[in-house]
Amino acid sequence: KLLGGDDEYWRSQITSGQIALRFPGDACPNATNYDDDDDDDVRISASHFDGVRRYWHIDGIPGESNGLSYGKIHNFDCLCGVLLSDVQEPMSGELCVYPGSHVELAEYFSNNTHVLETLRVEGKGLPSGPETDALFKRRAVHCLGKQGDVFLVNYMTAHFVAPNASPDIRYAVYFRVSSSQHDGGNISILAPWIHWDGLNRMCPDRHGGSSHHESDAIESLSAMFPDVERAVVMDVLAACHGNSDSAAEHLLQLSR
Repeated sequence: KLLGGDDEYWRSQITSGQIALRFPGDACPNATNYDDDDDDDVRISASHFDGVRRYWHIDGIPGESNGLSYGKIHNFDCLCGVLLSDVQEPMSGELCVYPGSHVELAEYFSNNTHVLETLRVEGKGLPSGPETDALFKRRAVHCLGKQGDVFLVNYMTAHFVAPNASPDIRYAVYFRVSSSQHDGGNISILAPWIHWDGLNRMCPDRHGGSSHHESDAIESLSAMFPDVERAVVMDVLAACHGNSDSAAEHLLQLSR
């Protein structure tokens, strides 16, 4: 419902998933010496976690480690994670996300389009590591829950996996899905909600207030492209930094 489309489309879209396991000791200090029978707790220091969280990623970046071919950013719309085991304590190998990072990254890439090109061609150049805390306004959140709980994450959300200092394997399955409007292009990198038709219809005012100039531009673009959801028009205009001519070019491509 959030992405639009009917049941038949989604049955054809979701045909397989990624089973993801995180074993005790993964990403922990001295992980090779981890002993499941040791009575001593494995402690994750703040400095060690900082080292992990700063090296976040978004999916779909080409590289040899993931087998994705160079020359394209293999983006989609929604990462859907399902817990196959209880994960109720931090540092148990859980998914962690930076709330709001999908918007912050979209703005970053809009201002640094050369970085997108480097990512596409070379598979490197994400503003992670030392740039993390300057880029993201909010602290990382640990996605905890019980078996069967579901996490829905916008494709552009920066994320990483916490160390697993627990004695248990973390089991999860991930599905990477795209709206029927997704054509494999990069517009959703610059406008993260552009293909979320259901959400845009349910929350048409989620962008908050606009200036008079922005409001006029939104009205003009909406009149030019009556078949495009208003919230999508706002996304594209924001990605184009208020440049209505540039936004019109993007919207023309979408409406074809």
